Amino acid sequence: YKLVDGELMPLSLHFAKCADNDAAELVAALFEETLPQIGAQLDVETVSFGELLSDYYREGEERRFDMNFMATNFLSTFDPYITFAYRDDMHGSVNTSGIADEELLRLAWELRKTEPGDLLTFMQRWIRMQERYNEILPTMPIFSNVYFDFFTSQLQNYHINMEYSWPVAILYSYL
Repeated sequence: YKLVDGELMPLSLHFAKCADNDAAELVAALFEETLPQIGAQLDVETVSFGELLSDYYREGEERRFDMNFMATNFLSTFDPYITFAYRDDMHGSVNTSGIADEELLRLAWELRKTEPGDLLTFMQRWIRMQERYNEILPTMPIFSNVYFDFFTSQLQNYHINMEYSWPVAILYSYL
């Protein structure tokens, strides 16, 4: 529950999942069993992957779903200042949460300005930013993956972490 205009409002989530996705079925079943135990409501809707992506990237007027089941990669360089930017051209493409919070953006900027090698300051700023992020809690990651690139030593000039993704990195590679 959260306090809205002096009254308690129960958490209600509209969850989008694609058909024939066993993992999404398991997560939906888990949430359908556990969320009512804390007074939360869950509405699960099966949609096409295209519809899920369209909603996630905010291609319509308003986002229809509070939750969706899909995976994303973390970029090798994570920049919260860009992730939480709320310029119109960033909403949907980079800022997929749609959050527009000046304090969070200011804290992300302070984190970004940390001098390289100043680990203590970085950690302190990271914690302050995470505390604010948790106050407004726009997202709830369910799981995360770690990806590995395995390739033959005959492949030269393949520097995956220097490029946006492997399809870009492979363009500059050769055997």
